[in-house]
Amino acid sequence: MNESLCAKHMKIGHAEGHGMYLANIGKGSAKLYAVDKETHEEHIIEFFLPGDFLPILTNLPSFDDQQLFIEFLEDSSVLSINEKHFSYLPKLFSECTLLYHKIYFTHFLSLSKRSASIKALTAEERFQKLLLIRPSLFNLASVKDLASYLSMHPNTLSMLKAKK
Repeated sequence: MNESLCAKHMKIGHAEGHGMYLANIGKGSAKLYAVDKETHEEHIIEFFLPGDFLPILTNLPSFDDQQLFIEFLEDSSVLSINEKHFSYLPKLFSECTLLYHKIYFTHFLSLSKRSASIKALTAEERFQKLLLIRPSLFNLASVKDLASYLSMHPNTLSMLKAKK
């Protein structure tokens, strides 16, 4: 098991990957985002807090018009194993394959739930839900990032924050 210390604003790109497998945030936080290659706009896909597993960037699909990045929102520590050990684990412990699937399913389910809530909930309802489920994000992430994650304009988010 390796512990990697990741400085605030450290970025890991899709192309290089992070070489960390079963990477779990022990301390700190991070965001997964896509950058439009033409407009350079950032679109926040997910936030990760202590106890969350980071996706393996090289396993995520690549798109011609976007680049994927993980950026740490604060000084963080990440516990992980290297690729060699990652590839041997299922041979030693068949249950590891189930663990991998559960981690990826959790990421997929989280994205699916957020996608559904964007369609079904108002901006205020999305804000209230995030405030209830992950209140610490409001101290870690910028208004711009939170607004992107919630699919609303930063001014709308600022107005909702002022109302609470």
